Amino acid sequence: MLERAFQIRLTSHYEPSTELGGDIWGVHLISHSKVMFYLVDFSGHGIAAAMNTFRLHSKIDSEPIGEATPREYLEHLNQWLCTQLQTGQYATVALGVMDFEKSRFDYSAAGSTAPIRIDHKHKKIEVGSGKGIPLGMSPKAKYEDRSMEFNVGDGLFMYSDALIEHGRKEGLALGRDGVENLVLKALSEQDEIEMGELMEPFISKAPRPLSDDLTAFCCVWQG
Repeated sequence: MLERAFQIRLTSHYEPSTELGGDIWGVHLISHSKVMFYLVDFSGHGIAAAMNTFRLHSKIDSEPIGEATPREYLEHLNQWLCTQLQTGQYATVALGVMDFEKSRFDYSAAGSTAPIRIDHKHKKIEVGSGKGIPLGMSPKAKYEDRSMEFNVGDGLFMYSDALIEHGRKEGLALGRDGVENLVLKALSEQDEIEMGELMEPFISKAPRPLSDDLTAFCCVWQG
């Protein structure tokens, strides 16, 4: 429904590790011209991480962003998580609002991977920032509002840190530069970004089982 209303195409990839994990991503309608995207990665594995994921998902569903900025919303979620999580638990988050009238993606981050804007027209990428204190670590944490342009034909790629870190012991980890090169390679070879083809170089070489959940999604504004 959202895809048809906003003329976007959403594709995703998820591969679990050997344990229950704490990854979650989502998209929420805000208004006739705005949609919110988020990607969350809770620390740890097992039932605790999975339960934390469920609780945050329920919180976002019951208290949507509304007119708040991404920074304000992250600070709100952080205050709540600081009362919910046990010591040592936290969540890295990238959360942003796509404004289709203003051709802009406004976002904020809490120790997450950096969102990547895929510029199809000019065959280049713009890498945002994931800097920020993970949610649940300090009730005094403050966050920043950041922005990047987002035009018809562009894509937004967001992913969990398993894409960066998995395979480190074997010397096969992509690192941040490797992820960016993965996207650039797909951009040079595809008319439209296809998640399967974008992820294939990683999926085909990554040692199994995965040490952490892998979550990634891409939103392309087809216009």
